[in-house]
Amino acid sequence: YSERASVAQSLQSKRTKISTKRTYQSKVNAMTAWLALHFPQTIDSIMKKMLIPLPKEAILGFFGHICSPAHMCDRDNVGEQDASSLPLSASCIWGYRSALVDVYRAQLIELDPLIDTELRRVLEGYDKVINDLKKRGLIKINEGKRQLKGSGFELLALKLMKLEPVKKGQAWSTVFFVLMRNLMSRADSIDTIMLQHIEWSEDCLIVEEQGHKGDQTGADKFGKHVYSNPYTPSQCPVLALAVLLFCCPERGKGGKQQLFLGSDSKDRFGRLLRHVIKSSSEEELCILGCIPEDIGTHSLRKGSSSYALGQVSGPTPVSVYLRMGQSLGKLKDRYIHFGEGADQLCGRMITGLPFDSECFGVLPPHFPPEMISKMTIDYRNEIMSGYSNYPRGLQSAFPFLIASLIHHEHYLRVTLSSSHPIFKARVFSANSLLDDQRGVTILAIGTSPVCGLKATGIPAHLAVAKQVKELRDEHFEANGVVPISLCDLDTRMSDLRSTMATEFRNLINDLQLGKSATTNNSIASEQQSEWRSWPWNDGKLDHAVPIGWEFPARANYLEQLAKETTALPAEVTRISDLQIPTADKVFDAAFSTRMSNLYATIPKRAEELSCGTLYNRLCTYRKKQQKRQHE
Repeated sequence: YSERASVAQSLQSKRTKISTKRTYQSKVNAMTAWLALHFPQTIDSIMKKMLIPLPKEAILGFFGHICSPAHMCDRDNVGEQDASSLPLSASCIWGYRSALVDVYRAQLIELDPLIDTELRRVLEGYDKVINDLKKRGLIKINEGKRQLKGSGFELLALKLMKLEPVKKGQAWSTVFFVLMRNLMSRADSIDTIMLQHIEWSEDCLIVEEQGHKGDQTGADKFGKHVYSNPYTPSQCPVLALAVLLFCCPERGKGGKQQLFLGSDSKDRFGRLLRHVIKSSSEEELCILGCIPEDIGTHSLRKGSSSYALGQVSGPTPVSVYLRMGQSLGKLKDRYIHFGEGADQLCGRMITGLPFDSECFGVLPPHFPPEMISKMTIDYRNEIMSGYSNYPRGLQSAFPFLIASLIHHEHYLRVTLSSSHPIFKARVFSANSLLDDQRGVTILAIGTSPVCGLKATGIPAHLAVAKQVKELRDEHFEANGVVPISLCDLDTRMSDLRSTMATEFRNLINDLQLGKSATTNNSIASEQQSEWRSWPWNDGKLDHAVPIGWEFPARANYLEQLAKETTALPAEVTRISDLQIPTADKVFDAAFSTRMSNLYATIPKRAEELSCGTLYNRLCTYRKKQQKRQHE
């Protein structure tokens, strides 16, 4: 019975995560030390632990002690740099209350409601004091680590990728860094990812975390969608995972199959990240936008959530909070869940794909079915030792992992250190299909043209934009007629202008040059004639034709022009056969067409010129010609 009771007690202690217990314990130690000096009767002299329940005076006295630095800054109007001790943040003070409540519950005792109410009022007042100090510029505005902006993430991802591994297994830092941002998870959650938690579905990876700080029982767990970013390889989680697995492929069969080999990857990554940030130049620190001490592992989580929520028409706050594992309250946690495709949209957004372009719907690099059929189980075991020991879910990702490596091979060889273990891995050193795989990877948007793979997580407006672009670029027939493009129209308009200019020059030459033939049967010559005019004694300008002049019986050119404009009735062959009203209509149509051809380059519509206006222009032209001849 005693053994079972101890088991039951140990299960009660597991209600709080180990990392949280370590944080609480440091606060409890500080509380115990202060009480031992000022309220020694509340401390067990032998066990050196607090005697629960504590009196109200002891609790309020301790919280007054830790709140006093902020109180003095507020009272004396001095900054934190001039204060005797630094004011604690509001979240830190609330953490002391949580630690005290945990001590009570460990002994199956609840904090007295009256004391708790008074303590909450103290802390609420402290919140306002801290906010007032921030307004007055007496303390720092930001508490804790700063968010890592998109430009800073791109910079650090590339620097981590370029690190030269000096020990086996150091290729894990990039995938740890990129997964933290894409999953919006805490470092503890990333450290505990197993291969069993990863699978491939449709066009993305799915990583299912087995509980986190906000869901320690794992009751609300779900698969987070992680997408490829072929446009920025340094930020691509699929490529980073492929590099890690092909560099360190050995995994035992069954049992514990960690993604990150070794122990305490969280702390090792934290030290490595601090080293990379401290080695940055002043220009690079300007890109980060803060001092090195303000960037930590938690900055990735803050940065990715801020980036996703900052996009217009992007993921909803609820979908971002759920992906982060933030609690929405008891009512909201019970009734609010993911909408259709909400996490997929989050995944595409956070991986860095351009949200304002159809490229947002890009598919991961993949092979055509003919190439995948050549990747037998023996082949997979050959280039990835222990492949058969991998979980089925991760095995399904194998074709996409190797496709990502082959697609970005040139980038990897240019960017990574020459001593990087990926170049000695079997995927490059003992790959019998390597030459066939190079150059056949497919990168498509929306739907794959070779295997029908469809992109998920695409918002409606981008799907419509893609269809509009396809229609605009498509060549089709409407009622049997192939429409011309804008380029074709520009070309034809240019040709038409050249033709019209030539005709216009010929017409001017015809107007300037008169043709005459000699009556001599053996000699025919052509002379330049002057422009003549005849006075009609009608009070007007001289006319270009003598009195009584009439059009010839057959105006061949006018008839031809009338036929081209389809103004001449089909049953009529000569204009002279037409009645006067009909002949006027035919002449107007032919005249308008000819004027349009002659004056195509003039902004004013030439077909609106009247015969009288044209006559006056010709007279003006004649006078200018005569004036030039006299000069």
